[in-house]
Amino acid sequence: MKKLALIVCLALTLSVPAFAAESTTTITLQIGPVVTITPDIDAAVLLVSQVGPTELDLGTFAITSNQSGTINYSIASQNTPTGKGFLKGANTGTLFAYEIKFADMASFASIVTDKAGSFSVTANVPSSPKLYFKYGDSTALPADTYTDSIKVTVSSGS
Repeated sequence: MKKLALIVCLALTLSVPAFAAESTTTITLQIGPVVTITPDIDAAVLLVSQVGPTELDLGTFAITSNQSGTINYSIASQNTPTGKGFLKGANTGTLFAYEIKFADMASFASIVTDKAGSFSVTANVPSSPKLYFKYGDSTALPADTYTDSIKVTVSSGS
């Protein structure tokens, strides 16, 4: 009986399978679309009263992206509705017209109504659309300080 128990114990010990483990890990680096938009627009511009139309370069937006796509923009005058799109005299309320041009705009336009548009960018190719300001003969205006704020919003479209 002792021999039989010894043989059974030996058989169990020798027949027990050895266990092994294996594992696979997948490492994924996911890089999403990255668009960097950095404005370089003058915070304040002092205009000089002069004869004839004058165009000014107000600055650019530096845009870089890791994918080709669309950049959307909107431009809006911040004066009250009665002076929207005009330089407005602080004391006289006199309105003085001006126009702007940005990015893909073919020509200067008034911003009495907000302007919006878009333009394309190519992956890894910097883009620097400019904002231009144009105003006419200002020598006949009454003495005053004329102001408007122009809000330019630029965002990634797709």
